[in-house]
Amino acid sequence: MGTFRSKEDDVSRISTSIFVTNFPDSFSAKDLFHSCKLYGHVVDSFIPTKRTKEGKRFGFVRFINVFNVERLVKNLCTIWVGRLKFHANVARFNRENLKGNGSGDKTEKTYNKTTIMVPIRLRIMWVLDLSCSLMGRVKELASLDNLKKALVNEGFDALKISYLGELWVLLKFETTMVKDLFRANVSVNSWFSALNQASADFAPDGRIAWVEVEGIPFK
Repeated sequence: MGTFRSKEDDVSRISTSIFVTNFPDSFSAKDLFHSCKLYGHVVDSFIPTKRTKEGKRFGFVRFINVFNVERLVKNLCTIWVGRLKFHANVARFNRENLKGNGSGDKTEKTYNKTTIMVPIRLRIMWVLDLSCSLMGRVKELASLDNLKKALVNEGFDALKISYLGELWVLLKFETTMVKDLFRANVSVNSWFSALNQASADFAPDGRIAWVEVEGIPFK
């Protein structure tokens, strides 16, 4: 008999969980989610009531489609919340489904022999499949805002676009046939300097940051 593997197992296989600490007492799991999503695709965030030995609050953030874990951790360590700066590291824990509790609404997470209860509603059942996806690098930064509309005008209204970093985007199609038609479209190709088959090993060369400066005269 074959071994049954749930969608949760598939998500765990492709996800990366990060341990984060050094944030205010008023910080919520939602705040943690939105702070970290600037640097990756966050699918889960959780802050337990238990504290570290030093009395600090801590939490876990789960990412998918992480191409460079070391870079992700370094980026998270640049986040400031008030006067506090995040401390982040790769989490080391095992997650096991509770059986026989009758409620069916919690998951057991073990971290350094400490049991933490995580609501199931925070799970995202998302399985990475790049067979119907392309990675494209737009020619100009301004193209990122108009890309979806431009591609819809070319008849590709069912595709999903995700930002990968720098000028790169992930384009996910319903079928490989649509993907091939997209790649062969001359008008579509005019928006990209590169259009490649999507790969989980991809890592962008750089990162774009928006800096807003106030009080500088025009001249």
